[in-house]
Amino acid sequence: KHHEFMIKPDIVKELPKIVWHMDEPIADPAFVPEYFLSREAAKTVTVILAGDGADELFAGYDQYRFMALGNKISFLPRALRKNIVPLVRLLPEELMNKIYKYSLTEVPKAMKFCIDKIGLHLQDISKILIHQANEKMDEAIIKRLYRAFGLKNVPEHIMPMIIERLGNSSVATVPTLYDMIMKGLLPKHQIQKGDRILLASVGAGMNINCIAYQA
Repeated sequence: KHHEFMIKPDIVKELPKIVWHMDEPIADPAFVPEYFLSREAAKTVTVILAGDGADELFAGYDQYRFMALGNKISFLPRALRKNIVPLVRLLPEELMNKIYKYSLTEVPKAMKFCIDKIGLHLQDISKILIHQANEKMDEAIIKRLYRAFGLKNVPEHIMPMIIERLGNSSVATVPTLYDMIMKGLLPKHQIQKGDRILLASVGAGMNINCIAYQA
């Protein structure tokens, strides 16, 4: 059963309570909508199974490897350690971020598989809603997807982006994007009845999801 509730600007009043519930300081703004989602869900259900926290628990993020590396080089003289950091920063982003490379390769494959599976062509897709984590990465993924179908040019406005306005809100990015389009909050983007749209996401746990949906 579908439930919908609106989060209003007065959520600032709830921040002290939300922060109190956190076990440790966190910079991810996703904990705010997750708090309200959990509070609403608790009215009708007792237990919810979700994947949040698995990467933190099992050290699945790349930054944990850098932390381990930092411990290994801690015995080096301070002057030498200071020189290592600038050298690391000179490396290309693609080499620094395994998720980035993985996403550019595997996400377009998953999206093409989804479209092929339902017997459509990419040109049948009206909108592509992709997880709002990194605009540069998302644009590169879409370009590779179009190349996979033998298409050189990516249509303008095929992929709406809101990361510059709302940031990365974790699992909420795609639903938020869809909701904003349907409510007319993104004037350059519309989804009409009968339109076929593609929704895709990739997470730090290397999990990829893709579905095709007809409005």
